[in-house]
Amino acid sequence: MTGIRINQHDMEIKEYNGQRVITFKDVDMVHERPEGTANKRFYDNKKHFIEGEDFYKLSHFDSLISEKRVLKIPHRGLIVLTESGYLMLVKSFTDNLAWEVQRQLVKSYFRVKEIETKPKGRLVVDIPENAEAQLAITDMKACLSAIDVSLNLINRYQSEETYKHIRYTLEHMTLELRRKTMDLIEVQPKLVQK
Repeated sequence: MTGIRINQHDMEIKEYNGQRVITFKDVDMVHERPEGTANKRFYDNKKHFIEGEDFYKLSHFDSLISEKRVLKIPHRGLIVLTESGYLMLVKSFTDNLAWEVQRQLVKSYFRVKEIETKPKGRLVVDIPENAEAQLAITDMKACLSAIDVSLNLINRYQSEETYKHIRYTLEHMTLELRRKTMDLIEVQPKLVQK
């Protein structure tokens, strides 16, 4: 199993919407509570939880991702807690074990991804070594500007002949834009962290 060990229990890492989440079953397991405890505490205090911030209610059409696979969600749906939802839920767990498990989960589960993925700078393409990519981007911008001007001219409609001429030009520019887009896609720029 891929995951993390919390309080001597193996827990699979789960993500939804790009953030780590935890199920009621996971909470009960790592806190060594009877099955259903976290679920009951959640529903007892549901009025304090904000959907989309503290928890997500997933349907069986949603994707809950673990490190190695996409987890199936039951047809009845599944509620998963974010870090803030987890911390709100376990406020009522006041024994010594609860404090230790909370610390482990926050440091080793919820915040670890944040630390791993936070770059020291940002990745950029706009450097001299990427002359080919920069030229392709400049060409596309010029083509897009020409298309924008043509669309403004069409919008002003002056005569049938002018309209046909601009439409022909626009068709040509659209094909040119597609070619330039393909050129840009084929370029493999060097990414540099700044």
